[in-house]
Amino acid sequence: MADEPAAPNPSTPASPAAPPTDPAAPPVAAADPNAPKPVEAPKPAEPPKPVVPEKYDFKALKLPEGITLDTPLLGAVEPVFKELGLTQEAASKLVEAHAKAVAASEVAREADFKTWMANQVKQHQATMRNEWGLQYDANLAVAQRGIARIMSPAAKALLDETGLGNHPEFVKAFFQVGKMVSEDTPPAGGRPANSGKSAAEVLYGNPPNH
Repeated sequence: MADEPAAPNPSTPASPAAPPTDPAAPPVAAADPNAPKPVEAPKPAEPPKPVVPEKYDFKALKLPEGITLDTPLLGAVEPVFKELGLTQEAASKLVEAHAKAVAASEVAREADFKTWMANQVKQHQATMRNEWGLQYDANLAVAQRGIARIMSPAAKALLDETGLGNHPEFVKAFFQVGKMVSEDTPPAGGRPANSGKSAAEVLYGNPPNH
């Protein structure tokens, strides 16, 4: 009787079968140990941090004509500049922008005031024309003599700047003074002697045209 083949030992795992080789697959190249390693791209440099000055200096700023730095205001905003991390250049740009805005506001306000003054002069002249009638030019010449007697050029300029010199009550007061200080006859046409201006122009000045 033939001997039966021995059964495989269950504790010994069977060797896995080698995968079949595909004759059409390209051969796998082995890594070349002498090949150069790829060069890593350099990391981008970090931008420099803004330099916040210990003390801001605005002496070199070119400010609009008639505008000066407000020292107390700068002292109040400089801590805010530092808190925001502003450089000297950035802070200077802000101050310059503020100065230009202030200058533009002043120009607009002055233009508005001149317009208001011109309208006031017209209203005052209309009031005096209604009150004096045909004697308007002659009475203005008398009032001009009163101004010349009691008012210095600086005082006359102050009245013109504030508009008080054009007010009917001031004009009538100067008229009374003019009657007391001179008995000269006004030149023809109501023009003061040696003057190319009318009495109204001498008294009221030349309001801006708008």
